[in-house]
Amino acid sequence: MTRRTPPEPERRAVYVSGRRLSFLDFGGPGRPLPALLVRGSRSTVLSAEHARSMAARRPRTRLVELPAGHTVHETVPVEFAGAVRGFLGSL
Repeated sequence: MTRRTPPEPERRAVYVSGRRLSFLDFGGPGRPLPALLVRGSRSTVLSAEHARSMAARRPRTRLVELPAGHTVHETVPVEFAGAVRGFLGSL
């Protein structure tokens, strides 16, 4: 197995509202990056129980349920965008 060297932080930086962020701001060895799991409350594909289990097994994961089926982003795009904006704003 070939071991990969992480990219230099400066090369992997992104800017959000003028603030420089890199992967080191959110994660690193032993510290997973934050994740957002969005589930439609009427989904027949992903049960509420399974979604809660997925979020509980992965550190720093936020579960949001919106009033939709499985294609949340298509069914309630404004609410979906709000959930994503709220998540990103919390980082």
